[in-house]
Amino acid sequence: MNICSFSKLITVTAALVTAAAALTLSTPTLAAWESIGACPSSSFAKLKARDNRPLRLMAGTTSEFAVYGHLLDTVRNISLSGITSGSASFVRGVSGFENSGSGFVGRTGPDFCALGSVVVKVTTPPTATNGQRGTLLVGGERIPIEVVVDSFSARWDDRNDSASLSPGSQEQIEADERASAEARQQGCRNFAETRYQQCVAQRPALLAERAQACAERNAQRASGGNSVVVGVHGSPCATLRSCEEMRASATASCAAVKPRSVVARAPRCLRDLGGSSLFLADGSLEIKLPSRERATDTQLQTCLARGFDVAIDITRANFDFGGGQCANTRHLLDVGSQSGGVSTRVAGVSEACFSDAVLTLPQNIRQASLANGGRGVVTVRHNARRSSGSPPAFYSMGNAKTTLNYVIVPPPLNLGTPGLATPPKLRAF
Repeated sequence: MNICSFSKLITVTAALVTAAAALTLSTPTLAAWESIGACPSSSFAKLKARDNRPLRLMAGTTSEFAVYGHLLDTVRNISLSGITSGSASFVRGVSGFENSGSGFVGRTGPDFCALGSVVVKVTTPPTATNGQRGTLLVGGERIPIEVVVDSFSARWDDRNDSASLSPGSQEQIEADERASAEARQQGCRNFAETRYQQCVAQRPALLAERAQACAERNAQRASGGNSVVVGVHGSPCATLRSCEEMRASATASCAAVKPRSVVARAPRCLRDLGGSSLFLADGSLEIKLPSRERATDTQLQTCLARGFDVAIDITRANFDFGGGQCANTRHLLDVGSQSGGVSTRVAGVSEACFSDAVLTLPQNIRQASLANGGRGVVTVRHNARRSSGSPPAFYSMGNAKTTLNYVIVPPPLNLGTPGLATPPKLRAF
């Protein structure tokens, strides 16, 4: 082999080595993911490849996160499969040099690593159901995805126990609150009057001080100097509100002090009428009706229409990205089924995660058919909807069913026992 042929061989070999190296660096299929959210050794990593579970994303959210692994900063092909109306896209690549903190003093430790990363944006639709599976494709890497949602349930609120309510009838409580509001109003008026007296006493000296400051300011302006007068708030030449005007304004604000709303639910007025609502050992709500001698049908119906509190509990989904679903969430509750011969309904649609509902008995239950010994079941359906877009369109986040049990106990029969005084009737509520 002559020198010329040997030179050509070296040239061709070098070209092949260079091409192979370039092919290796530019082939995303050789990239492998190791962690999501942070470096594999960092405590901030949400998921690692060795965890052997899917990445959990909340339904109806858009999340940006980094996927770490060798050569992942070279990947540009990002997609999402298996989740209808879901999407994934490339945001940017970050080199291993940057992730390692090289060139920056003090950037060491488990939160830094010589791995490239690719930041992706993933959107899960609000219509996705809990447990729905999909795959996030990052170049040639397949990362399993699971959609999760919050769940909701209902229960009888503890406030339905009439025996544990504060003493006093509803009428007494409302009277006490009206008296308290009047006392707060009078205190407000007294304070306004005190401020008025202080204003009248201090006004002459204040006016003299401001008149002097105004004259100084005008003199400074006339000489072309600085017109700021130290020690006087605002413009010293401005006209002050009179003490009478300030008193009138403060006194008018006292009218806004109103009696605080006292929730008058059925348990309290049942107790006032001689009935009760108590919890049984199995969690059922026992509603004991008062006798006709204590309450007319109209009084009883008015009381029961106030309803029984139903508490809405939320169980948070275990998610990696996406946040909770309280924001822009509306809970639509309705009675799905019932038994026991008593018509029930849910009043007060809940607009937030932690709002409660009210279950009412609109019929006169004295005349209702009390089957099964007065026992009944109400199935409350929860249809939580999440708003999306502007104007918002509400998407179902799935139905959950909660069973509430109740027992209606009719009043004892009055057989006219001799010498038994008839209790006085209470006023209509």
